[in-house]
Amino acid sequence: MAAVVLASVAAGVGGAAVWTRAGVDREPAPVEAPESGLVLLDRLFTPSPWLAGTDELGPGGPYVALLGAERSRWDGWRPSTSQGVVGVGVDGSYRFLDLPDRSTNGAGLVDATPRLSPDGRQLAYWTTGLSEGQPLLGASDDEPVGGVAVYDTVTGDVVRRSVTSEHGLSPQGVAWAGDVVRFQFGRYLDGGVATGGWGSRGRTQLAWDAESESWRATPGSGDGAEIGASGEGAGSLVGADNRSAGYVQVWPDGRHVRFRLDHAVLGMPVPSPSGGLVAAVWTADNNSQDGAAHQVLVADLGEGDATDGGRRALLTVPGPPTTEILGWRDERHLVVRSVDPGSGRILVVDVVTGETQPLTELPAQTSSMHPQVAARAWGAPLAEAPEPDWPLGTRQRVALVTGTVAGLILGGWLVVRLWRRRRGRA
Repeated sequence: MAAVVLASVAAGVGGAAVWTRAGVDREPAPVEAPESGLVLLDRLFTPSPWLAGTDELGPGGPYVALLGAERSRWDGWRPSTSQGVVGVGVDGSYRFLDLPDRSTNGAGLVDATPRLSPDGRQLAYWTTGLSEGQPLLGASDDEPVGGVAVYDTVTGDVVRRSVTSEHGLSPQGVAWAGDVVRFQFGRYLDGGVATGGWGSRGRTQLAWDAESESWRATPGSGDGAEIGASGEGAGSLVGADNRSAGYVQVWPDGRHVRFRLDHAVLGMPVPSPSGGLVAAVWTADNNSQDGAAHQVLVADLGEGDATDGGRRALLTVPGPPTTEILGWRDERHLVVRSVDPGSGRILVVDVVTGETQPLTELPAQTSSMHPQVAARAWGAPLAEAPEPDWPLGTRQRVALVTGTVAGLILGGWLVVRLWRRRRGRA
């Protein structure tokens, strides 16, 4: 009997302890952000699937980073899961983004990942919408992509633009050049559920200028810059040149620089904060996607202009090999991914001496979305990140409280009953 009493009391006390650790009322210690508004947290954590969202907590920006994460909710009395996007604030807080009418994974056909602006203030994403005819979908319960939107992570305001199409839009890329974001898309040729291949026609770019708060359309990628895959810097972007085998650097004001490199590289070159340099990962040929680490190369773009398409010499950085360049800390220091197995460590490399130091650590990827760090955050002061709480779902918390109360009541009842029985025997 004593064992039963102790077990009941322990259940109550244990439930209370778990409730205390569940992150119900506690907030992470704030991080002091500089006047620039951004910091670089020394670690990003895997988010809890039970985090609250911006509908409950508010915007919480500017964001240092975006993380793809599994999101858990209750559907009636059953939990449900979906893929969500988490914004990480400069104070180390985490919250799911409840973006109005956000298209998830391009209606099942293509990648429609949101993109964070260099200053962490804006977030560009694809929206669902209507089509004039039968839309092309990845599954019967998908929704077609019908437009674009930009979300202000500080005020929560959303600027939207619908795009007319017969069968829905085919997102091809989103990229920021400073405060201007470009959406590139085509229009699907047919409707129905895509059981095999599909096609799209046209190539259009819609640009939103956050400073002037205006839209502009560029049919056929007017300056020739393809942004399906692009290298984004703090003030410019680099995309493939659809007029040649080279590249196009694009600035917020529309100025662009055409150039080629004297060696094949993996992915898109990443421009430095000033835009005067670009960095890329060496590869033996353009088709090398072996996943192995390779040497880092840097090219000086010089004083190029829109008509220039000459070759730029690539200089080898005497540092460690890597699989990916993530950004620039300043004009002399690159941010690269460590190739240690299972490591999320991010390194900073001196492009002159090759000296390498640890910078931050990213969480393991838990969705198809790669972690994104705001381009200007790579150059911001480093701050110690508080470990976020790991909240439980509302009904899990209710179950814990109910179990705690029931355990204490049962323990008290057993104690009284045992006391009365012993008193009767006396």
